[in-house]
Amino acid sequence: MFYLEVFALPALFVFVMGLLDWRFRPGPWQDWLCDLDWDSHVLAWGALGGVFTNPEIERSLGNRNQELVVATLFCVGVLLVLAIVLLGLMPKRYERQVGWKAIAALLLGGFALAVPWAVAYHAHMS
Repeated sequence: MFYLEVFALPALFVFVMGLLDWRFRPGPWQDWLCDLDWDSHVLAWGALGGVFTNPEIERSLGNRNQELVVATLFCVGVLLVLAIVLLGLMPKRYERQVGWKAIAALLLGGFALAVPWAVAYHAHMS
C-alpha cells in the first residue's frame, strides 16, 4: 500500500495534470514531455521526503542512523545531478525542443522517480 500512496497515485496525477495542461495549452509534444519530466522530477523530491520521514521505513532501518544519513545525502546528490542534466536538455525559453532531448529528459524524470522508490524497496527488503 505504501508504494501506491507514495509513488503510483502521485505519478498518475502528474501524468493526468500534464495531459490536461497539454489539452488546454496546445503545443508540440516535445514541450509537453519536457514539462512532464520536470514535474516528475519535482515529484521525486516530494517522494524522497515521504520515504525518509515514513515511520515504517525508519523502523525497518532500525538503529542504522549512519546508513540513513548516507542514503539521504546520496539520493539528494543524485537528484541534484539529474536536475542539472534535465535543465541542460531543456530548450531556451520559446525555442522548439528537439525530439531526442525530450525523450531523454522523460527517461531522466522516470529515473528520478526511481531513486526514492529504490530506497523504499531496499528498506522493506532489509
